[in-house]
Amino acid sequence: MKGKILLLLVIAVAAFFAFNAFFSGGFDAGLAGLRELEQKNNAQEAFLVPITLKEISAYKNGLKSLKLRFGGNAAFSSLLDLKLSIALMQENLLNIGDNFSRADKANPDCSPDSGLFLAKSLSNETAQKADSVLIKRNAFLKNHPAEAALVREISQAKFEGAISSVKNGVEQIQKILLNYC
Repeated sequence: MKGKILLLLVIAVAAFFAFNAFFSGGFDAGLAGLRELEQKNNAQEAFLVPITLKEISAYKNGLKSLKLRFGGNAAFSSLLDLKLSIALMQENLLNIGDNFSRADKANPDCSPDSGLFLAKSLSNETAQKADSVLIKRNAFLKNHPAEAALVREISQAKFEGAISSVKNGVEQIQKILLNYC
């Protein structure tokens, strides 16, 4: 009986370590994977995330894949959530421009499926995403200071300024859109 309990205990401990090794790799390993993903999708530090819709789509898929692999690490999971929020914000910005550019400004159509309506809706969502990005960033810095020090683009003071500028820009876009709808 004692032998069976000991064997079960050994198996449970081995399973625990195997699970952690596979699903919750260290922050450094996850960060290396993130940097590789960013390089592959042209997400240089100055841009924070990719700058085309195609690259953003691939980047978001890569973030989800990294989350599956390293999501057991709380700090890395928090960083991935932040990076995904930034990517979604950037995606919305590009879609706002696309919808607005295709809209007929001489004869504005404000129906729910029109470019102006979609741009207005996306601008509201983007302003909320900018707020969410700052909240997630501040939580990451507070809850994971050692890991945050390794992610310069997030920990630098100019990050907050960049996101605030995005929000201010979106607010200006919203004012322009109000002239049409």
